[in-house]
Amino acid sequence: PNATGWFSAYGVPLDFGSNDMTAVATDIAGNPSAHSNILEIVFDDDPPYANITINPASPVSVGFLNITLVGSEPLWDVTLNYTSQTGNHFIVNLTDGQGEIYFHGNTTVTESTGDGTAVFHYTGHDLASNKGTTILSGGTFFIDTQKPFISIDDVTTPTTYPTQVITGTYSDPSPSSGIDYISVNGVLETYEWGGGAYSHTVSLVPGNNTINVTIVDKAGNIRSNYTYIYYYLENATIADAGPDQVVPELTQVQLDGTNSSTPYSPLSYEWYFLDIPASSSLTNSSIVNRFTSLPYFVPDVVGDFLIELYVEDAYGSGDKDNVTITAYAVPPVITIILPENATYFGADLELNVSFSEPIDFAWYSLNGADDVALCTSGTHCKTSITADLGVNYITVWANDSWNEVGSTERWFSTSCIAPNITLYTPANGNTLGTNNISFGFIAEDDIDPVLTCNLYIDNQTRQTNNSVISGVFTYFHETDLIQGAHYWDIECWDGLGSANSSNGPYWFTIDLNAPVVTIIKPKQGQRFVIQNDINLTFNVTDAVDPVLDCYMSLDGTLSYIGPVENGATHSLIMSDLSYDSHIVYVECLNDVPLAGDSEQILFYINPLIIDVDMKQKTMDTSPSFYVETSAIANCSYNVDTHADWVPFTRSVNDTGAYLHNTSMPEQSIIYTAIEGGHYKYIQHHDYWDGNHTLYVRCESSGYSNETNLDFQVIPPNRDKVFYQNEDVIEIYLDLEEAWLSVSADFSSIDSGYSEGDENVVFDTNFGASPTAHHYYNITYTLSDSNTKPEGQYRVFVVARNSTNDIVVNNSIYLHYHYNNTWETADVQDAFVCWNYVPGWYFDEAACDWESDVNQMADRRDGYT
Repeated sequence: PNATGWFSAYGVPLDFGSNDMTAVATDIAGNPSAHSNILEIVFDDDPPYANITINPASPVSVGFLNITLVGSEPLWDVTLNYTSQTGNHFIVNLTDGQGEIYFHGNTTVTESTGDGTAVFHYTGHDLASNKGTTILSGGTFFIDTQKPFISIDDVTTPTTYPTQVITGTYSDPSPSSGIDYISVNGVLETYEWGGGAYSHTVSLVPGNNTINVTIVDKAGNIRSNYTYIYYYLENATIADAGPDQVVPELTQVQLDGTNSSTPYSPLSYEWYFLDIPASSSLTNSSIVNRFTSLPYFVPDVVGDFLIELYVEDAYGSGDKDNVTITAYAVPPVITIILPENATYFGADLELNVSFSEPIDFAWYSLNGADDVALCTSGTHCKTSITADLGVNYITVWANDSWNEVGSTERWFSTSCIAPNITLYTPANGNTLGTNNISFGFIAEDDIDPVLTCNLYIDNQTRQTNNSVISGVFTYFHETDLIQGAHYWDIECWDGLGSANSSNGPYWFTIDLNAPVVTIIKPKQGQRFVIQNDINLTFNVTDAVDPVLDCYMSLDGTLSYIGPVENGATHSLIMSDLSYDSHIVYVECLNDVPLAGDSEQILFYINPLIIDVDMKQKTMDTSPSFYVETSAIANCSYNVDTHADWVPFTRSVNDTGAYLHNTSMPEQSIIYTAIEGGHYKYIQHHDYWDGNHTLYVRCESSGYSNETNLDFQVIPPNRDKVFYQNEDVIEIYLDLEEAWLSVSADFSSIDSGYSEGDENVVFDTNFGASPTAHHYYNITYTLSDSNTKPEGQYRVFVVARNSTNDIVVNNSIYLHYHYNNTWETADVQDAFVCWNYVPGWYFDEAACDWESDVNQMADRRDGYT
């Protein structure tokens, strides 16, 4: 207390108690001209009063004075004593409250941005203002940053009063500042300085009103509050139940409350009966949609129905209005439920009637006959009636308790006739060549225009059609019936359940295949020397028809043979035929009709008949031919052409037939190279390799005839060209016959060969004639003691049948060499024969065997 000097313990709290404090600020280094003077005092005790005097020790060029005063006491006196110097800068931090500051010297006071900090500047000018108050030396100023408080009491709403008293409370946490004003909806209100209650009367307008209150303190701090008040006019909601109505009893009455009004939507509605006739059974729930503006009800008796409408607006204000509905008597409405206006199967029916109101008595008349009692009470009754067949009408009457009589009439028909059905296609007994069949019929009914019909095939239901039009041609389609005989029928129903079948069933037959006709006699190419009594025999079969119509075509002329039984063999005689070739075939038709034709048979009539045979058809280069004629004739032959005919020699056999035979001269060997082929596939062929035709022509006593025979020559194949000792020779045969005894004679090429040393294998996997191939594989190994010289050798191949007849007699040429000692000159001589490609090929045909080919071979030591 009362300390003078500078504080070296910066930041250490000092307890000044209740005493005054005088502080002298100097710089820390003792050099007032070099440093700022800084004093920060935090007063955090709670004395009732404190007076702080700050005296700068000496003039300084720049000085800062920070004073922070903290405490609950709002009043602080701060005295600043200093010599007026340029550049001194003092900051006073004050809590909210009132402070007295005394200045010595020319000082300007300003305040920073609302945080309670006062900044004092020495400027050499007049003093500035702080919070609107000019502070002079020894003046007083206020620092207040806290907002005042104001409340507004809730008002009961809505209200029907045009004015309302607004009340509430207010206060200010900084009483040293004080309240500046209070306003309600912009109108100033009286107030007390420190706080209290306020009261203000406001005028309201219809509808929603917003009431705002505002409080402002002396420091300019503002706070607002508000409330809502809804003001509405009394008796503004009006109910309107609509005009009174006079209506027939038992008819729907529409009530209308849409003319009710209110400025305070939405409206709620409720309708209820105030009074109804004594005999009525209606209740409030009988009013349909009674909580809407547009309900309805049905008066059940004659009389007055008093109904009230109550409406209420959004604020609970309501209004009522009444409406009277007067119902007058009308005749009862009669509805005939049965019979309907339709046609019925049979005459025994039910009369079923309903009434719009309870009746006292009801009766009816059928087709104008005497009246018959129906019932004496209620709203519904029924009985049995017997109508006439055909068109009928019935009349029903009824009277109610007011003796009002109503009536109605109903027309209807009865019938005992079932639908009539006629079958059309396929016709009864038809034979069809397809299983895609349309079954056509007409169904007629005098009751229903639309019928339900079933298709039956072989007594099985196949299809149903629910929309068959009476009297209209109708089809069912089937596509999967099997071949054979079937029967079909149609059954139809009308709407009364009356059913009937057709005039069927109808039979039909499906035949999908043409007849098969086979001519047994004459044979294809058969030759006759007579012109009459030539037998034509054939057989015919069909999948369905028992009898077929057959025709014969002879040289293009068609003639009817007659009916022929299915599966039978039929014969007839052809006569008066000319010496010529003839063509005959047979055609038979089934009931579809599908036609089946036989093979066309070519036969000949000539007094000179030629039969040609040939042995050793394959492999031989010199085949033998045998010709037999029916008379003495001169015959000649040619192969593959009609030029250079060669005569046959002729002899007579034991039967008197005339034989002619010859053997063709052996053909010279022609070698053919297969370019690009390996040794195994190089073949040598003679002229006869391939297919050939033998033509034979004979003449006798002015008649001539000619025939031909096709034959094939297939030579043996070898596996390669050159063979040497210990090589395996392979020869392949393709013969016409199976299971032949085949042998080959290798004695010409191997001195060590003995008969039977070769091996023959027959491939048993051959196909059916006439396309079968019969393969024989002959293998033989050259002996290592072979003394044959090098050269070309002919190996004969023989094949014999089971009777030891030679059927194949042919040969094949093989080349043999036994060493690789040829000289270079030999190879050079043969060079022109060499066609070199990978695999060692050469052209046999272009080389001379003796001078070239025989001197050339492939060496097995890697050289050529």
